[in-house]
Amino acid sequence: MNTSNFEYQLKGSAHAIYIMEKETEASNSRKPFRVIVVGGGLVGITAAHILSKANIDFVILEQHDNLTPWIGSLIVLWPATYRMLKQLGILDEMLPILNKLEDYETINANDGSFLYHTREVGKMWQRNHGYGVGCTARSEFLAVLHRTLPESAKARIRLKKRVTDIQMVSDGVVVHCADGTSEEGSIVIGADGVHSRTRQCMQALATGNQPTPQARQDAESPYISTYRVLLGNLPQMTHLTPRYQYLALGPGVSTQLVAGEGRAWWYVYEALSKPTRQRHRYTSEDKKAMMSKYAHLHVSPDYTLSDIYASNIGDIGMINLEEGSVDTWSRDGRIVLVGDAVRKLCPHAGLGYNRGAGDIVELVNRVHRVLQTSAEGLPSTEILQAEFDIYEKTRKRSEKTVDVVSRMSARSAAWLSRWDRFMGTWVIRFFPMVGWIADYLLAPVVARDPVIEWIEETELLQGAKRWVHHPLPKGR
Repeated sequence: MNTSNFEYQLKGSAHAIYIMEKETEASNSRKPFRVIVVGGGLVGITAAHILSKANIDFVILEQHDNLTPWIGSLIVLWPATYRMLKQLGILDEMLPILNKLEDYETINANDGSFLYHTREVGKMWQRNHGYGVGCTARSEFLAVLHRTLPESAKARIRLKKRVTDIQMVSDGVVVHCADGTSEEGSIVIGADGVHSRTRQCMQALATGNQPTPQARQDAESPYISTYRVLLGNLPQMTHLTPRYQYLALGPGVSTQLVAGEGRAWWYVYEALSKPTRQRHRYTSEDKKAMMSKYAHLHVSPDYTLSDIYASNIGDIGMINLEEGSVDTWSRDGRIVLVGDAVRKLCPHAGLGYNRGAGDIVELVNRVHRVLQTSAEGLPSTEILQAEFDIYEKTRKRSEKTVDVVSRMSARSAAWLSRWDRFMGTWVIRFFPMVGWIADYLLAPVVARDPVIEWIEETELLQGAKRWVHHPLPKGR
């Protein structure tokens, strides 16, 4: 062989080996895909379950020091959420704490007189989707969500981590916390609720203006509060029927009492004198004043608010009820929002957590899909942003329907206008509105809710409204 040719081939081989070594070093130095979830509430811990099942690395940052504080309100589960819990393998763990809802009774808030009765509401949903509707205490539901996490997932939860800033870097994001620590990752999922710090950071990145802590505290919300609510919970009481909801109507004020097995939850909704975007923290004196003002109102035919006050368990809460949605759900393929960070619904119809859970399922489906198909599992920001855009577009398709149902439920109870009163006392009373809403407005929304694509369903309950989505065949 010609010596010069041999030397040329040797140099070429050495160069190829050098390039391969450099590529290997670069590959080894790349950070694995990691999700930072801001918020350790219901939607955040649901995300932990789904990310864990998807074998996607993650960390959860929760600003409070307790993941399951005593919260005096309840959570309602709709059929698609039952289906999700079944896929995750934790529905059987949830069933002992879930209370079925069957009948609704509507009364006059001032005198407790009977207006109308809606029977077998739970069976309406079961007929349509195979699952009914259930409720439980938020704190108990969150406790079971946490308890059923794998130990490896529990170890990824960080408490007392209040996010102060999100920084974009060349290969991901850095989330800074008030205690001086930081977390590095590929994307941030903002599951941090109505007053989302993730959303504020995303807006600051868009404008280039970093607000001061006080400015963040005083900033107007993207949501509007038209009502405020006083709430608490009770033990089982003699004249309350289990699995029953009582709704008491009135001008500008209404009450709601949901009776489960051995426990009940009560609410007093009051229209604010003027809708506001400002955050408001109520004091114990504010709570006493509202309790005194409406002590005469009925929460059921046999009990007024003053009757149940002495039996209340735990703290009484008082908050403004925000409503609305945000226009932009993500930014630059690095930050994306879910749950109450993108839309807030009044609680009458019990849709809030269910929408947030659907957000997480849809979002993680898309992230999981691109990780399966991207070279070395590291999708570009362009690919991720395209998936975030599809996620937002998909979820927004049913937002209008959900918003209409939520607003109508609130306003037909605590009337803001003559039309609201007419709807609450005449239209819903003499026209089967609950059944019509269940069959023709909400059933299509529930049937279209996403399913976790990569988890096989060994048993699927079906109803008259067939589920639209199903897990993908293995290998896809």
